[in-house]
Amino acid sequence: MPDWPDVFDVRSLVFTVVTLDALVLAALPRRIDLLALAVLMLLLLAYRLWRQLLALVALAVVLLGAAWLLRLGSGPVVGALGIAVLYLWRYSLAGAFGWFLITRVRPTEFMAAMTRMRIPQFLAVPIAVVLRFVPTVLTEGRAIIDAMRMRGLLGGPLSVLRHPIRTAEYLVIPMLAGAVRAGDELTASALCRGFGSPGRRTTIVQLHFGVADVALMLVTVAVAAYGFGVGLR
Repeated sequence: MPDWPDVFDVRSLVFTVVTLDALVLAALPRRIDLLALAVLMLLLLAYRLWRQLLALVALAVVLLGAAWLLRLGSGPVVGALGIAVLYLWRYSLAGAFGWFLITRVRPTEFMAAMTRMRIPQFLAVPIAVVLRFVPTVLTEGRAIIDAMRMRGLLGGPLSVLRHPIRTAEYLVIPMLAGAVRAGDELTASALCRGFGSPGRRTTIVQLHFGVADVALMLVTVAVAAYGFGVGLR
């Protein structure tokens, strides 16, 4: 995983992502989506994730622009399409928050934070596995695609459309093998680090909860208070 700058503590990031994801997926006015979008853009700026920021802006422009254009029309079909686009936007924004957390938070930092907060292992360990497993599988998938291209087994998009079953066979079987191997490695790593032992785990990871974390949590609480205040009117 790349060595991103440590701008915020893991605990404030988890609190922000979980809270804003819940707000985005709740039945609240769309202004909450815009506020959550602004917070996510600030997080991406803070961690200098320029490509992800540009992709998020493009996604917001396309989906929100499509929703605005559909509002100008009339009829049941246009209305159904407008609702579908809004739901797609909400789920896309929630997924963007989750993707940011998965790609930014290191599993060691996450487990250290959960240990400090005395979160039960049956809740913390599955999330830590996802944080480690998803990037590993994605890296494995990119390596498989590069190997297929070097061997001439994967052409352009037209080749994939002409031979979808063959492409899936060449891609899925190595991916399954890589996922099984990654799972075995994660299991061995967890056993070496004392997961499952009856005693309380210790950690050497240093966590720093600073002024920036307090500001981020206050912004999140303000967005949540605004959302519930608007939603209850």
